[in-house]
Amino acid sequence: MEQQKPKFNIGTITHLTCYSTLISFGALVVGEIIDLTIISLPVFPSQIAMILGGLLIVLGTLLSTWTHSHGKDYSKVRKEHKLVVDDLSHGPYRFSRNPHHLGVGILLVGIAIFVNSLALIITTTVSALIVNFFFIEKEEKILHERHGHSFEEYKSKTRKWL
Repeated sequence: MEQQKPKFNIGTITHLTCYSTLISFGALVVGEIIDLTIISLPVFPSQIAMILGGLLIVLGTLLSTWTHSHGKDYSKVRKEHKLVVDDLSHGPYRFSRNPHHLGVGILLVGIAIFVNSLALIITTTVSALIVNFFFIEKEEKILHERHGHSFEEYKSKTRKWL
């Protein structure tokens, strides 16, 4: 008897995360093109933009690095397709169900503020909305189908963002 294939392969969420990150950074490029060619509107005084933007860039980078360093801890979840809420009780996943997306978002907003560009702030905000309402919703649907009650328990205890 042929074994049934799972509805989603192990790489589906990884692919969604990669695509959402590409869209986020693509929005940064589009915003910079708009800023350089169409309209350039600063939002903050330059010193404030550099300090605030620099802090957000560092914070977003640290959060993304922390998230990726904990990724190896979840190899058991990925290999066995079993989610145990206790597996996610440490690291960035205890604070946010989406620490990677949060880190990238903070990093991009930091870059937009550092560059002091209204166009960049708008395009990064639009990309964050796309990530939230398309990619994360799809990821969570996959996780629910894959892990059922365990994911719902984790979801009830952990905020989507912060």
